[in-house]
Amino acid sequence: MKLNAIILLSAAALSLGSIGCGSPAATTSNAARPASTPDSVTADLVKANKIEGDVVQIEDAGLQVLVAKGMKQAKDGQDTVVKTSDGGVDIRLTTPKEGTFDAVVANAPKQIGTYLKDVKVNAQADNRTLNGMKTSELTGTGKTANGKTVQWNMTVVDGPKRPTIVNIYADKENIAKAQSDIKVFLDNIKKPQ
Repeated sequence: MKLNAIILLSAAALSLGSIGCGSPAATTSNAARPASTPDSVTADLVKANKIEGDVVQIEDAGLQVLVAKGMKQAKDGQDTVVKTSDGGVDIRLTTPKEGTFDAVVANAPKQIGTYLKDVKVNAQADNRTLNGMKTSELTGTGKTANGKTVQWNMTVVDGPKRPTIVNIYADKENIAKAQSDIKVFLDNIKKPQ
């Protein structure tokens, strides 16, 4: 199931629902994937989306994400951090060690406050579904450690094992440049098949 209008990050409410993907046929890489992931699962996921990239497992949550070719991903403690090729947009996936979906949603603004300052929430949570999983989305603004103002979008995904926080933050210009990459990334957060 497609997630419509995933991110509303600016006063103009940027809509990502109409962004398409015209990537070439898929290839796979084993670099970011545990050896226990069956090749058929990875190949099927990438082929179905016609996107080149690596499937990354978020074991604690029971989720997998597709990191499109050109994007960078790394671990930061228990978090998985994905960045656009130019480094302008950060996507951080955090799976809290405990808490129900509702508890994680209620605590989400505090979570973002661990790496952004002066966090402001724009509105109440927007509840949706993503690939058959319940989600809750919050948006707002904050400041990085060096004082740069950024927009953020935090989506809590109710994964099969545990909820996971998907936080996206960047300045307005970089969000606009990366809309397509963000849309593809979010649409490809899935349960392993």
